[in-house]
Amino acid sequence: MVPRNKTLFCAYVFLALALPIGLPPLLPAQLSPDQSSVLESTRASALKFAEHLPDFICTQVTHRRIIGQGQLVTGASGSGGGVPQGGSRVDADDVIEERLTYIGGNEKYEVLKVNGRRANGIDHMKLQGMITTGEFGTALHEIFDPDSHTTFSWDRKEYIDGQEVYVYAFHVPQEHGWEVVTQDPGGKLAAPYSGRIYVDPQAFTVLRVTSALEFPRGFSILHSERMIEYKQVTIANKEYLLPSHSEVRAEDRLQSYVNEVDFKDYHKFGAESTVHYEGEAPGKPD
Repeated sequence: MVPRNKTLFCAYVFLALALPIGLPPLLPAQLSPDQSSVLESTRASALKFAEHLPDFICTQVTHRRIIGQGQLVTGASGSGGGVPQGGSRVDADDVIEERLTYIGGNEKYEVLKVNGRRANGIDHMKLQGMITTGEFGTALHEIFDPDSHTTFSWDRKEYIDGQEVYVYAFHVPQEHGWEVVTQDPGGKLAAPYSGRIYVDPQAFTVLRVTSALEFPRGFSILHSERMIEYKQVTIANKEYLLPSHSEVRAEDRLQSYVNEVDFKDYHKFGAESTVHYEGEAPGKPD
């Protein structure tokens, strides 16, 4: 069973995080035979996603910002939105480079550099600010797992890099939502979440997923959203669909948090291999 994704967020620990908070639950909608067939084939592919991944190493580069007094302006996911308003303060602006090792379905992080300087003895889960994990299969598995009781509805057709994709809206109910834990007394709940999946209708793969946790009034976390983009990556002369970029945005009563993450230099664990994204020049890992 795939373990649930966990995210460390300052004083908070919560699970997978784009859409405005407060949306009503999505109701099951009638899909056309084609839409239903593509969705079911994509579900089968997503549930086997992690099983087909090799052991590999990649570089994760995270640009993290902490913006004071909740002054974040949230843009559309993937648009690079999320900038401070005039008069707000930037409490932190860091670039963190890590070696991510994926072995047997488990992710391990080693902090290499912080703001260009070599890091010694810094633990990934003890970095200040917001920490994210789970891009490698967990996010998709939790959406498509039948035990999650996710409801899907048709949204629209769209194009990503000139390729037509099917866009489905989804909603996971609270009783099967993601656990959220804060350091506040009694600060633990199961949060429902909603989002969109962007599906290649020919290959039955997810090219983008956006999601947002839905918090009750009065909860210490006001808003959180996440976007993950997937691209074809060559590892040891085989192609795999893996995360290329992720964005996470969250806000509490005092601060807003933005993580923009890029994954690069994929290569097979324990062996040298040529690696590149489709459309880019091949290169050798360091």
